[in-house]
Amino acid sequence: MMEQLDHGNLTLDDAARLNHFWNVKDYLNLMVPTCRYESPYGPFGWCHHKTDGLSGTYKVMTIGNSWTANHANVFYQECGHIAKSFLQGAASACEPLYPTRLSRACRSNFTNFEERIRQEKPDFVFMFTRFVTIGDPFPPNVTVSDNDTIYETMKEQMLKFIPNISRRLYILDAMPRPNVEYIEKIVPMLKEKVPMEQIDNLLVNQTLYQTARQRYAKIAKDCGPTCVFVDYDPIFWNSTSGTFRFYDEIGRSYLSTSTHLTPRGLEHIRNVWTDVCRRIL
Repeated sequence: MMEQLDHGNLTLDDAARLNHFWNVKDYLNLMVPTCRYESPYGPFGWCHHKTDGLSGTYKVMTIGNSWTANHANVFYQECGHIAKSFLQGAASACEPLYPTRLSRACRSNFTNFEERIRQEKPDFVFMFTRFVTIGDPFPPNVTVSDNDTIYETMKEQMLKFIPNISRRLYILDAMPRPNVEYIEKIVPMLKEKVPMEQIDNLLVNQTLYQTARQRYAKIAKDCGPTCVFVDYDPIFWNSTSGTFRFYDEIGRSYLSTSTHLTPRGLEHIRNVWTDVCRRIL
């Protein structure tokens, strides 16, 4: 099946088929053809992107959880022109600034992110992360500025990163997560004439994302000009309805049931990275 991204003459039924197809193929879509993986078990771990599509002067790294692999093709296409080398590190379900859920795997990856940045000494690091633990609620009588152990760990890790980054650390800010059980119901609800605002409210889970953004805002303050935040909220916000919208006008979902951006979702955010990397030159 063609991964049709142009509107063309697509119907709601076509959109439903594409949504299902993208969910089925989600894991395969994380594999990046330009990557030479250090481990045979891609799409996770470390990989060096081929230099054929690189035409810049900077050492570039991307790090994060599966969103790093999810964004890799678009980032390579839109930002390859700034790079002379491009190292990618993706750790499934592990955040670079906090050892997610304090799992053994994420503790190991947490250390490894810092080690690889220290060894590589890149000019630019881009962090693509779908928030997990950094969105956990504050304990009673705790704020991001006072006794928040999650934030203190994030800050400590950031302060280990930035001495080894010669120019900037770009961080993708937190955005709401989808209620995945509604993704394949988007088209049926549109067929039933359910108001789009109602679909938005069912589909978009805003729980905890503001907590993650509060912690990131404190990182921005404590990091200073070395850290630059990239925000998807304006891209997914529908100002007419006053809601976040995770699908297009014919029902093609921007997010998969694994909470990755679908091919349609990646096209929706492509210009964000075009603009970010254009400003670097």
